[in-house]
Amino acid sequence: MKKKLLELENKYECKIPEKRVKTWEIQLEMWKCFDRICQENNLKYFFFWGSLLGAVRHEGFIPWDDDIDIVMPREDYDKFELLADKYIQMPLFLKSAKSTEGFYWSLQIINTNTSCVRTQAMDDPELHQQGMALDIVPLDIVPSNKIDRRIHYIHMKMDFSMLNKHVDRWKNLGIKGKIIKALSYLYYFGMSREKQIRRTEKIRTVKQLNNSLEVSDSVHFHRYPKEWFDEAEYLQFEENQVPVPVEYKEVLVDLYGDYMRLPDLKNRKIQDDQAAGWFVDPDISYREYSEIIKMRKNSIINETKKSYHAYCDK
Repeated sequence: MKKKLLELENKYECKIPEKRVKTWEIQLEMWKCFDRICQENNLKYFFFWGSLLGAVRHEGFIPWDDDIDIVMPREDYDKFELLADKYIQMPLFLKSAKSTEGFYWSLQIINTNTSCVRTQAMDDPELHQQGMALDIVPLDIVPSNKIDRRIHYIHMKMDFSMLNKHVDRWKNLGIKGKIIKALSYLYYFGMSREKQIRRTEKIRTVKQLNNSLEVSDSVHFHRYPKEWFDEAEYLQFEENQVPVPVEYKEVLVDLYGDYMRLPDLKNRKIQDDQAAGWFVDPDISYREYSEIIKMRKNSIINETKKSYHAYCDK
């Protein structure tokens, strides 16, 4: 592993912390669990975003990236969610809207022995499991009509804003985000979380019945021809062969433009996790971070009380 680390550092002229390599190993372990489920049940999926770029340009992880991103056609995604609990065992955990209060985005396989804690959620770490995650995102068919597609997009933004309480917090939102959040509260007033989820899933899946020839991910809402994902091609990723969209070159051009061009040397660096808004640790469980945060809070409260009493005793 150290030899490979030195080779990567020399090749890309950037410093790679050993912790990053361990993070890659954990990501690959989660992917192998996911891949086994898909292989045994004939489920289709594709490496996407930075993972797709890594497979094409680096034949593995991008040195300054740290996770694996997966997309699945909606039908396969729903089947996987139903099957996963039969296969996934601790310390791995399937994180979903059904299993985790305050979470609604996609599916994630979490390693509960690790930490990947969003700085925004540090003051309330019990909201959801915050270990390192393998992201699994559905590809949904979108309306062909431009107006219908815009309405669909607004609905999805409102739904995600309302249901993702651990991310879209009012104090962290911009003006546009606050408007969407306010509209979401008005639209969903008096509706239970379970009913919200059922309604959102209906919006996302009812469009599967139309004759649209385009699909979209539920993160950036990029649209692609559905036929690009009809078949998979296999590329090298570290020591493995992984599936990518048959038209992966067109996908990468849409996402990154000149995707084979490396960043400038000054941008080839591992960004500090805390500076990027995260606490990431492959060796410490997020539960331990939770306890540390509680202790710090109690210490601050006690110190405040002492200061107040000292002031009053003067």
